[in-house]
Amino acid sequence: MLPVFTVFRLIRLPNVAIIAATLVLVRYCVVIPVLGQIGNGQVMSTTAFIFAILATVLIAAGGYVLNDCYDIEIDRINHPQKQIIGNLLSRTEGIVIASALLSLASIMGLTVGIMIRSVFPVLVYTVAIFVCWWYAKRLKRSFLWGNLAVACMTGCTIGMIWLFDYLAAARQIKGSESVAFVTTIIVAVMIFAALLNLAREIVKDLEDMKGDAQNACKSLPVVTGTLTAKRVVISITSLTLLLIVVSQVWLCNRNLLTVIWWLMIAVELPLLWFIFSIYKAQSVTEYHKMSALLRFIMLGGMLAMVVLYVNS
Repeated sequence: MLPVFTVFRLIRLPNVAIIAATLVLVRYCVVIPVLGQIGNGQVMSTTAFIFAILATVLIAAGGYVLNDCYDIEIDRINHPQKQIIGNLLSRTEGIVIASALLSLASIMGLTVGIMIRSVFPVLVYTVAIFVCWWYAKRLKRSFLWGNLAVACMTGCTIGMIWLFDYLAAARQIKGSESVAFVTTIIVAVMIFAALLNLAREIVKDLEDMKGDAQNACKSLPVVTGTLTAKRVVISITSLTLLLIVVSQVWLCNRNLLTVIWWLMIAVELPLLWFIFSIYKAQSVTEYHKMSALLRFIMLGGMLAMVVLYVNS
């Protein structure tokens, strides 16, 4: 039996904890405060929300295990000291674990659908599970498609909670101006998360370029070279900066000045430093630091929802 900390490493516990925390922030700092102002609009129950979180983190954990199962040779080159599948566990054992996690997630998704009386949760989680398998087996080794899949999945995970609450309360909240406000916030957060995750996936490809090149992976750095990959990352992060400025204008018109200052300090300034630093980065260690910096920036962006809640 694997030690507890090894299991945590296998399922990327910090990452799944961040996913769960993000869903909590989206719901209780953005969605619920707005829906609570619209009469007695019924929303998804707390129990259904917990099942939704469990389904989401189980899919994420299962996806991580699947990736390790199909990346054994790559990880022997890129991350030999961290490798679990292929070292402590066989590929077959890893696939069994991943299948169990994803199967349990599908049951949780079905439960959410029954509780809010909608087929959409079942469809959402079914597609997510399919993408996890497709990504691990094929997309990850393709040119950009794997990066785009991860970015889209990240953004859609954030919008998913709003969708489920909206479906549960549609009769009470349809056509409300408050719904338009919260939808705008959620879409902005989805775009922010998707763009920065896309940039981070390319930075991780830069970090893993050696192993990817030796295993026929068509990642952006392998196909186009490091300089072009860096330019793409800089373009994505620059677009993110531009969209944040547009968002700040929108927030200024609603007198949400605290959120504007938070975004400037916690997101914009670190992003400027990232753009300056990624261009000079050369080593695996430097790329790893850049990936960690992007994760920090994403966390700062997500915490803006807490600032929004306090400032509202």
